[in-house]
Amino acid sequence: MASGNGGGEELNLTAYMDIIVTLVLCMVFTVSLMADFSAAEVDVPTGHGAGGSAVNVVINAEGFEVRQDGAKLALARGADWPYADLSAVLRQLHDAEATPPALTLSPGAAVPYKVVVATLDALRTDEVGPLFPDVALAIASR
Repeated sequence: MASGNGGGEELNLTAYMDIIVTLVLCMVFTVSLMADFSAAEVDVPTGHGAGGSAVNVVINAEGFEVRQDGAKLALARGADWPYADLSAVLRQLHDAEATPPALTLSPGAAVPYKVVVATLDALRTDEVGPLFPDVALAIASR
């Protein structure tokens, strides 16, 4: 029994803090899997292109989708990815306005990294010149 000087044993909270941190990380991961993120919900920063409506380019297993103002243009993938077709469509969107619109790229989870990099190259420039040098990345819709 302790003598009456009030200096009892200290409570060790290290194990409890480890458990709490693990639970918080598990909850964040679970919520990110359950939430339905889509490219249409992404807020593009205001300084990121002052032109018309933002353009969203989605990469999925079937190819590319170019979205603007609710309209969708699908560029189907054959033996190769249609990078030249994507650049041609974006050139038309770029040249249609004095200030090009903001562009968001949304790669799917199953898209290989080299395809994302090649798509970024196709978005940024073509044989005529620069297209969309500042591309925002977003999570693709499921």
